[in-house]
Amino acid sequence: MKTTFTLFALICSALLFGQQWTDVAPVPGSSSSKHHPVTFSIDGIGYSVAGSNSFEESTSTSHKYDPILDQWTTME
Repeated sequence: MKTTFTLFALICSALLFGQQWTDVAPVPGSSSSKHHPVTFSIDGIGYSVAGSNSFEESTSTSHKYDPILDQWTTME
């Protein structure tokens, strides 16, 4: 009985605290994947900078995401 209750409690807590993800516009040039970028937001605008490519080479690309337009912009 304790095992059933514990399992039930774990499932309920996972459902309550789970995150819901929403797809947005793809990052420009996303056909070449970027790994471990630095991501952050300021005033509701998302930023993705640096990271590495699939060959573990550092990248210096930076992108800005506008959630109202659902659009990424490459920053120079």
